[in-house]
Amino acid sequence: MNKFRKSERLSGKAVFSRLAASKQFMFSFPCRVLYEVVPATDAHAVQVAFVVPKRLFKKSSQRNRIKRLLREAYRLHKQPLTELLQQQQQAAHLIFIYTHKEELTQQETSAKIVLTLQKLINQFSDVERTSSKT
Repeated sequence: MNKFRKSERLSGKAVFSRLAASKQFMFSFPCRVLYEVVPATDAHAVQVAFVVPKRLFKKSSQRNRIKRLLREAYRLHKQPLTELLQQQQQAAHLIFIYTHKEELTQQETSAKIVLTLQKLINQFSDVERTSSKT
């Protein structure tokens, strides 16, 4: 079942600060993704937050709409990423920061999130391959 539960949401000032200070990020239009791989816990394999800067979209209704579109696209396409991390017995913290200056449609947003998640899957599987070789 594709639900986006509260336990899948990334929260906590310490976690956000650690991710913002970390050097692990990637850019995949229209988002910059900050990520961190952590040992698996009893919680969900992936915890996610979505950020839309106020300097790009002044009206909160616009920011909320974009976050809603991002959450929905992630919810529909998160399964391969969570399965990979569960196989590796790892977890990940992700922050999607929307960087585009214009609002995208639902179809465009969904397509871009799919590409972003695919890049993350490739990134995490590369990390697993390099760590298993040593």
